[in-house]
Amino acid sequence: MTSQISFQFNPSFYKKTNPAIIKKCVAKTIKDTTLEAEKRCKEKAPYDTGNLRRSHSSKYSADEGTVHNSANYAVYVITGTYKMPARNYPSEVCKELGSEKYMANRFRKHLRDEGVTK
Repeated sequence: MTSQISFQFNPSFYKKTNPAIIKKCVAKTIKDTTLEAEKRCKEKAPYDTGNLRRSHSSKYSADEGTVHNSANYAVYVITGTYKMPARNYPSEVCKELGSEKYMANRFRKHLRDEGVTK
């Protein structure tokens, strides 16, 4: 099960700005969002034993970020079984980040830090 967050730029945006700075800001935004998603997944993961929470890790590059869980039973917790209802906490985290406009706010912050906006 995969949940995704994405955003796009209008082509005119690139004409108005330095593409190298934009790439740098996008990479920082992806890193920040991926790490925040990992943190929130660790907080929202059910069970108090800690193994499911500790099993989260993330990978990110300039173009993409992913959060993984290496616990062999994570897929059953997330998607459910015939005996246990689904607890899709990664999807909840994605919805939260989307409703908070987390990526857009981080991107604006990085643009301000680079002096592109005020």
